[in-house]
Amino acid sequence: ISESARVRDERFGGPAADFWQKHFTLEERAVPQFLAASREKILHAGKYLHVFFSAAPSKELPEPSGRALLRYSRSRHDYVEAIDGAYRRASAALLGLFMSPAPD
Repeated sequence: ISESARVRDERFGGPAADFWQKHFTLEERAVPQFLAASREKILHAGKYLHVFFSAAPSKELPEPSGRALLRYSRSRHDYVEAIDGAYRRASAALLGLFMSPAPD
């Protein structure tokens, strides 16, 4: 994943759509083959976390439910399950932030 410093978010005069699509991009040749099928989910989870921590730097992520550690496994199911869990955690955190009442 690479970050483009030239793409600015809307707080600094750049369109939000450009920021979301172009600020972080995948370096396809750098993605390990065993993660290729999950690359978009990994990218989006990272984007969600970036927005979450940019919008609320003092907030912490909710504790993960279920399996928390990623361990080596020869089973594709094990790491896909861990990636799915991380994606759900990141998206739920961002959605929770958006849906929470605005501070006074």
